[in-house]
Amino acid sequence: MFKDNSKKRLFEVMQRVNPNFKPMLNENIISNKHGVTTVDQPIIPDAIKVISKNPNVVEFRDKQSFDDFANQQKYFSASYSHAFYTPEERQEWSRNGNQYTDPDSENSILVFETGHEIVQVWDNKNSIGYVIPSESLK
Repeated sequence: MFKDNSKKRLFEVMQRVNPNFKPMLNENIISNKHGVTTVDQPIIPDAIKVISKNPNVVEFRDKQSFDDFANQQKYFSASYSHAFYTPEERQEWSRNGNQYTDPDSENSILVFETGHEIVQVWDNKNSIGYVIPSESLK
């Protein structure tokens, strides 16, 4: 009960500070200090929820088309991240000396731009990918 009240209070404070603040139901999907909606941990389903809502996103259903388009993008400061399907899988990866146990996670792609904005995601398990063209970030 205390945890629920403290979260409610935090949301009230955040809305006073930023009237556009909207709490997410999933604690891994956050609004960072730059006002970017992103993920705290590199969890693929959460990243897909965030990137798929971007009006400039391009969706792909085949890996080769995704790769061809993604490789043409020139972001200011892109960084690649390991990708996982669950927080538990990420914890297991850390315990195993950074060794993947799920080949789909190992073959998935998650790319962030400056400010931790998600700009590319390939979900290998579900064969779907999203790319925000670099021109839309200018």
